[in-house]
Amino acid sequence: MVVRAKIVPGGLYGCEMAPVHEGALETLRGAIADLITFTTETRSADLTFTIASEGTDLDPDIEIWVWRVKSLRRYLAKNSEASNMCNDIYEMYRQRGEPATDHSNEAMEMTVVSGQPGSPPRSRERNKCKPVGPI
Repeated sequence: MVVRAKIVPGGLYGCEMAPVHEGALETLRGAIADLITFTTETRSADLTFTIASEGTDLDPDIEIWVWRVKSLRRYLAKNSEASNMCNDIYEMYRQRGEPATDHSNEAMEMTVVSGQPGSPPRSRERNKCKPVGPI
C-alpha cells in the first residue's frame, strides 16, 4: 500500500507531460522490486510486478502509460475542440508513417516488444519515433 500511495506517485510526478529518463525509470523499477520481494541474483522484476500487482499495477513503466492515457481522456472530456485537434495531429503522424499508426493485421504481426527501460531493443524502438508535438 505504501508503494502504491507514496513511492510510485512520487517517483512518477510529472510523467504525463514530460519524457521519462530510461535509466532513472529502471532504477525506480529495481528499487520497488527490491522493496516488495526478496533480492536474489535470479529475481525477475517483471515476474515480481505480475505477482504483486493486485489492483493498480506496481510497475512504474506501466503506470506511466496509464497516467498518460487518463490525462489525455481528461483533457478530451474537458475541452470540446480537443478531439478534432488530437485527431488531426494523429492523422499527420499516420501520414508520415510513424510507428504504431498502422493498425493493419500485417503491421500488428510485425510488432516488436520493446523490452525493459534502458535496454537496447527499447532504445532502438524509441529512436524510430520522431515526435513533433504533444500526441
